[in-house]
Amino acid sequence: MNKIEKIQTQSNTEEKSFFNPYFESYIEGVYDGGISRNDEMYKKILNLLKKRCDENNIDYNVDINQSTKMVFDTILEKVKEDNSVDISFNNIENFEDEFIKNIDRVKELPVDKRILTIDSIVNMDFTHNPTTSIMDLLREYIASKLETLDIDIAQLFMFNDAENNLESKDKFDPFADSSQKELGEEEKNFYKDELVFFLMLPNFSKMFEVKNKYIKQISKMRNGFLIDEVKMEYPEYIKQLQNLTNHTDKDISYYYHGAPSQDIAKKILDTGLYMQYNDISRTAKKELSVPEILNYSYGHDNVGRHAVVIIAVPNSEYPVVQNYDANITICGTGQGLEQVGFNPKYVIPSQYIVGYIDKDAKQFIANPNYSKDLKDISEKRL
Repeated sequence: MNKIEKIQTQSNTEEKSFFNPYFESYIEGVYDGGISRNDEMYKKILNLLKKRCDENNIDYNVDINQSTKMVFDTILEKVKEDNSVDISFNNIENFEDEFIKNIDRVKELPVDKRILTIDSIVNMDFTHNPTTSIMDLLREYIASKLETLDIDIAQLFMFNDAENNLESKDKFDPFADSSQKELGEEEKNFYKDELVFFLMLPNFSKMFEVKNKYIKQISKMRNGFLIDEVKMEYPEYIKQLQNLTNHTDKDISYYYHGAPSQDIAKKILDTGLYMQYNDISRTAKKELSVPEILNYSYGHDNVGRHAVVIIAVPNSEYPVVQNYDANITICGTGQGLEQVGFNPKYVIPSQYIVGYIDKDAKQFIANPNYSKDLKDISEKRL
């Protein structure tokens, strides 16, 4: 096993008993824009990596900004190819200016191109949105490099601290191998690549700092684009959602429950919403906006992606009651009705269910059992 294989093996097996928690949290700070060339920790790590290269006659004299641009351009071309979008970053050293220009340029695009283009720059929910984005691919690139770099640097720290203790030195040096003391070209290139990557890390950190700085603005902009895009093809649907979100009844709050499917949403209209816990906030979200309804989707099963149930909750009373029907079963996460799982303890009666939003058919389905006069419902509970 050569030197590189030793590092990779330890990375894959998570052999980190010697790992420095502060170092780990520091390196992970790249995604928050928390790494700077002026940081003492950064300087210490950089000196260790340079020292190893110097001791092994490894030339690392490269243009770091150019290296950063090469990595970024590769990612950019991948995004443009996958999504067929017009995005350009001409001057990577002025990343913030380029970032703002691209975001502002989205406003001038046709309505049906705006969402895809903005998601190609920053995808804010990759779990439910598979669009390839620049910042996601950059994060993946960094994470792949850190898989071996974090182990390697941690061992360098231990080896450096124990360099005057031969026993400790052999224990902590992953390369204390009497059969191979000279570095081959593969190892030299590996160490050079690690050092160059580490030199690029502050540049990448700055990119994430810029993204985080404008993320709220981008989210707000995207929400507006989303409404415009859906409204262009389904104006009545958007009008229905606006009527729901802008309801004028001050004595009632609307809660939105993501159903796994339209079939389950339909059953909820008839039977009510069964729950395992006596807490509506665990299964529904209060007073969503139109973009929040359109974006509603969570979990790996994308609950709420196809249908969302609306529940009217009077401010003067709590609609959750005990369920006495032993024949009802729901799924393990408590998301609606399914013929698996367990008997739910609680139910919100059908009279409180306003209806459901069919997100695929782009329409609101009213519940005929819903009672707009909720004052005496407590006496009619199941």
